[in-house]
Amino acid sequence: MTPKTKVVLKEKTILKWGKDWLLCEMKGKTLEIHCRACRESVNGSSGCRGAVSVDPFVRGTTNIKKYAVDRHGMSGHHQAAYAAWKTKHHQEEPIVDTVVRINTEYVNMLKLFDITYYLAKHELPFTHLSTLVTLEKKHGVEIEMTCTIPSQARVFTCYIAEDIRAKTISRLKTVKYISVVMDVMTTAATTTTTTTATTTGSGKKVLAYVVFLQDGYPQIKLLGIRDLRSPTSDGFLVCLSSTLENSKIRDWKTHMVGFGIEGTKINTNKELYTRLTNIVPWIERIPCVAYRLELALKDVIQSYFAEIDELLWSFSAIYHKLPKRPRELKEVYDILQDNTLKHIREDDTRWLEHRRRLLAALDTCYPELIKHLGNICERHDTEEETPTLRSWLMRLTHFRFPLHLAFYRDILQELSEVLMLFQKEGVSVAHVIEGVKTHQQVLEDMITCDGAKVKVLRQGVSQDRYRGVSFSQVREAEDDFVNSRGRLIHSILHCLTEKFHSFTTDEVLRATAVLDPKNWPQDLTGYGYDEIQLLLHHYESVLTHNGCNTLEALAEWVRLKLTIRKHYHGVPWSQLWGELFTRRRLEYENILHLAEIILVFPLSTHKLERTFSTMCRVRTDWRVNLDTTTLDDLMQVSIEGPSATDFTGDSAVTRWWREGRQDKRLQASTPSTGAPSSLPPT
Repeated sequence: MTPKTKVVLKEKTILKWGKDWLLCEMKGKTLEIHCRACRESVNGSSGCRGAVSVDPFVRGTTNIKKYAVDRHGMSGHHQAAYAAWKTKHHQEEPIVDTVVRINTEYVNMLKLFDITYYLAKHELPFTHLSTLVTLEKKHGVEIEMTCTIPSQARVFTCYIAEDIRAKTISRLKTVKYISVVMDVMTTAATTTTTTTATTTGSGKKVLAYVVFLQDGYPQIKLLGIRDLRSPTSDGFLVCLSSTLENSKIRDWKTHMVGFGIEGTKINTNKELYTRLTNIVPWIERIPCVAYRLELALKDVIQSYFAEIDELLWSFSAIYHKLPKRPRELKEVYDILQDNTLKHIREDDTRWLEHRRRLLAALDTCYPELIKHLGNICERHDTEEETPTLRSWLMRLTHFRFPLHLAFYRDILQELSEVLMLFQKEGVSVAHVIEGVKTHQQVLEDMITCDGAKVKVLRQGVSQDRYRGVSFSQVREAEDDFVNSRGRLIHSILHCLTEKFHSFTTDEVLRATAVLDPKNWPQDLTGYGYDEIQLLLHHYESVLTHNGCNTLEALAEWVRLKLTIRKHYHGVPWSQLWGELFTRRRLEYENILHLAEIILVFPLSTHKLERTFSTMCRVRTDWRVNLDTTTLDDLMQVSIEGPSATDFTGDSAVTRWWREGRQDKRLQASTPSTGAPSSLPPT
């Protein structure tokens, strides 16, 4: 008879019995089990003396049998000890379990917020969330498939955007002076326009930016997008007030010093400014001249160069109808339809710069274009288009066309540089005035002298040929050009003078030029005294409210001039005031109040134009139903948020966590506006 084999149980088998009071310990190579409750009862740590010290489950036993464990569990002294032990530990163990569980869910939410941020930053639809989560799981990233429906991604975006706004609001709490720029959209969302807001139906939306100073450098931040209830001065004023108050700038009337608005009717613009001056008497209206200047110049220029513009916009349509694409056509087509040029529209925001680039491409392929048109007309590839192509070939080989093309390029070169003045950061009023005067003088010289492109063309013509192309009526075209170019340039100069009229006639704007060292004379004695006194008087109320001593400011101006001349000679405008604000704030604390006001004037429009480009990418034809709050959140993330690799979602997840996760899951199944006010209460 074979002996009976002893079965050795493993610890995981014992744990399956479900006795939370059992404790397994190894004594050498032997496994023993104990009763935690009875052991603590004998030691007195549980507050109960019901257990017996000689009990094997107190000392430890190797008799690991389930019936023995069950019998011990039903004993009276164990039940008394277990009740005391459970009372002591029922609070500690759930806390540990909860911390572990919460930490796991927190890490999971961080991953979901990172993916959501990637979608918003790269202007992708919310529907991509579940796809990206699945892809991450495929690559081994542990993410629970919860909260991955599109509406929940919109909720996550709301909290991320709110976190970004909170950072801007915290900065605004410490600034003394701000300026606001507003822009309005009056056309359909799918139409490319020059403003930076969108419409739904017949409604209008307003985009608001705030300009403030941080460490001596101007910062421009997106405040938000709001629905415009009424396109009147009252409607704009309500929109401005609500936007600033929602951004926690409740006493904005004692901090706002500059204002600019675009996309409104001239009468509405003037009426709004009048209403604002009644509320804030010292506010300065900063004209948004860049876009209006382009519109005015467009009307002036296109009436003179209509033939060239007609050629630019008709070539593409003609080429698409040709049945063949010979090698010469492909070369011309590749140049004219370059990726940087093929999407240019006549109503584009930056049409001057885009037109300049397109004309440069046309000039580059000019000989190939003429050669190709000549070959088509000789071969009669298509009888339908041959008369049109012959007409264009005659125009292109008339010397008047390349001469006006070169003149067109010279004009656009100067006008583009004028408009680029408003694309630079840290531009001053003095810089704008000086730049406009310089380019006006260059344009005026073109009345009697050839520009750079015209000079190259006229000097390169030899025996009526240029770059291998024979031209007709060279002398007649040159005489006509010399007699007619003055009329166009005078119209352009008149337009420039009219649009920049306020910079030279407004005494406050003109007085701010004294703060730019580039305009200072060699002898600084008494320089700028009257202008500084005028500015201090104009802004006296707001300066005094924000702690500036105007009498001390006038005295500090004299010392400031000498300091700048001695220690900061030749330092650029923006860098100069950054150094003074960070290193000499206490020394010139009063006059720097005035400098801060001037530095926050919203002269640069580069960020507004980039915002419009962002708007077109975010609100595509497939997302026209985005509500205003969601659109605002997406714009905040795309414009003001860091890169996707630098984003940390701890604060956004914490904000979401405090709102209650169950409420978020319920909300995920219903459409959400994404606005903080519409989220479930804490």
